[in-house]
Amino acid sequence: MKRFVSVVIGAALVASITACAPAAAPETPSKPSSEASGSTAPSPGPKTPGEATQALGACLNDKGWGVSVGSSGVSGMVPPEQRDQFQADMDACIEATGVNRPGEPVTPEFASQQYARTEAFRACLVANGFTPPELPSYPTYEDQLLIGGAIYDLGYLTGISPEDPILAKCDDPMLTWGH
Repeated sequence: MKRFVSVVIGAALVASITACAPAAAPETPSKPSSEASGSTAPSPGPKTPGEATQALGACLNDKGWGVSVGSSGVSGMVPPEQRDQFQADMDACIEATGVNRPGEPVTPEFASQQYARTEAFRACLVANGFTPPELPSYPTYEDQLLIGGAIYDLGYLTGISPEDPILAKCDDPMLTWGH
């Protein structure tokens, strides 16, 4: 069985591995190794979702994964036996590109600010005819961000394209995450 890796970018990165229909195993990436692209000092992080998508895709491709980069994220096939190596390379690429680095320390104060911005963003989406999911309670949001590192990308969860002007109109917190 193949595994399909889908990486969706807000200004931060969310990666998930989901099952795909059974098929022949793909060829092994040419260099799926965390040493494939050398180590450099981390960048301050991309400023837009598009920059984040490009940076992450380029890094994974440098490591031999042969991923595709599109407007909705980065995708590719990962054989189950290479999942651990892929995750190690993904983690290295996130660190090297600054994709998950918000640009300032993630503190309770930062979490509170982001939650308030996400509430305002949700209200704007509703006022403009969208049906976004309810936000988790603040304690849940704070725990997910501060303990688990999870970033709540409401635009993505609502199914809004990263190119949709509503994101800028409603001041999507993901467009300026930590900047």
